[in-house]
Amino acid sequence: MAKWKQWAFVLILVAGLGGFTAGPVVGQETHFVFEGTLGTIVEYVGAQAHVVVPEQIDGVPVVAIGVRAFMDNLDVESIVIPDTVVVIGGGAFAGCRNLTSVTLPESITEIGARAFAGCESLVEVALPPGLFMLGPGAFWGCTSLESIVIPDGVSFLGTGTFAGCSSLVSVTLTDNLWWLADAAFAGCQSLAAITIPESIGHIGYQVFADCISLKHVFIPENLTSVTPGAFRGSVSLQEITVAAENPLYTSVDGVLFNKSLTVLIAYPAGRQAEHYVVPDSVRSIAEEAFWGCTNLTDITIPASVMAIGERAFWGCRDLVISVPEHSYAHRSADQLGIQVQLLAAVVPDDVLPEPLSEEQLLEQLPKYQSQLHEFLEGVGGSYPDDIRQFEHYNTHEAFRQFIDHLMALGYGVRQVEGYYDLYVGERPRYRGEPFIPERWSDTYLLEAVDSFQVELDTILLRDVGGAFPENITDLERYQNDEDFRDWIQYVTHIGYGLQQVASGYQLYVSESP
Repeated sequence: MAKWKQWAFVLILVAGLGGFTAGPVVGQETHFVFEGTLGTIVEYVGAQAHVVVPEQIDGVPVVAIGVRAFMDNLDVESIVIPDTVVVIGGGAFAGCRNLTSVTLPESITEIGARAFAGCESLVEVALPPGLFMLGPGAFWGCTSLESIVIPDGVSFLGTGTFAGCSSLVSVTLTDNLWWLADAAFAGCQSLAAITIPESIGHIGYQVFADCISLKHVFIPENLTSVTPGAFRGSVSLQEITVAAENPLYTSVDGVLFNKSLTVLIAYPAGRQAEHYVVPDSVRSIAEEAFWGCTNLTDITIPASVMAIGERAFWGCRDLVISVPEHSYAHRSADQLGIQVQLLAAVVPDDVLPEPLSEEQLLEQLPKYQSQLHEFLEGVGGSYPDDIRQFEHYNTHEAFRQFIDHLMALGYGVRQVEGYYDLYVGERPRYRGEPFIPERWSDTYLLEAVDSFQVELDTILLRDVGGAFPENITDLERYQNDEDFRDWIQYVTHIGYGLQQVASGYQLYVSESP
């Protein structure tokens, strides 16, 4: 069974058309099987080229063309449907490859899934103004269809509604349309231009995939959901522009980004440029973003990019990506299946600070650790292993600059059980696996005590409640909280003491602070 027939079989139900029992064969020289209780033509059994559906059969009005009623009929070339008909069922005319003309009355409100799928000879069709439901794949594979006007009552175009309409050159979308489902116009190879109305809020996956003549797309203000891969394979697409008032998207040189320029969503495959430099602001490249960009021979991907979606460079023949050594793109080269060229590390002297010695890093670690936790206080959410994949890093400029500064100094930043901590060389861990550090000097301990006291008071002992025994190792929190226990062991190893003060504990070095 052909694939489209299988789909038609799955999508056969249209409201009010199921559960019938075929009645007697009556009507135009016994050309129709009619179910009188539903007013539905169940099947056409004639062999006429030009069919006029009667308004009534045996005195009963014809209100519906049933599911698969004319399916695969190769005799029918034209059909006129009367204004008594309200519904055209799923797959009703699917596979009528010789059907060139269909007259739809204004009475029709519903056209079911794949109703005209595979009608390869159908050149034009006027959708009735009262239509409000146009089913998925309704005109799938109508390879001769040249133009279509969507009526005002249709607010939703389902999956693959006009997919594979390779001759479609003109599409008029209603201002009431708000949703373009997946692959709605996929494979419309003759479609050179389309106006997306202000009402549209969502463009699904592959909506304009393989529209090889499409040259320009404008994203209006209210379009706030563009699925990555929506334009994949549109090899003539030269630019995607965005309304300045759009809150979520923007365009730079015709390339589609999110508003903050941290996600590269789609690169127009029809651009003639051979080289492209991904902006330093970009943290991730969406799936299929560069699909079919055969003109590109070199893409420079900065170290800021920490995620690259699936099939991002599919079909990019002879493409080489230039990346910093040890960057995410460099580490992912094998998975991406693309040739890599390493960039020389060039860092302007006036941008990043001089790295500190290990002694200086250890000395200032508590200060920076405290600042890091202040930045993260109350942020919440999940913490990825690499801080540069963290949403807060991508959206908070001051935080990003702080982290970049720390890394330039020589610190590392690692996620430890839902938080981030700094490390120097081998991480001095007080969360996670055991670590026994060297004892710090009294001078260093005194300089750092305030930072550690803040952490003890505000993080580790917050909302503990209950009585505080004189020895902190007898505290219920110490006995039951591994993180807390590890932290206490850490501060005691480096030389701090703890003593009970009022309703809490305080650190001290030799003499109590």
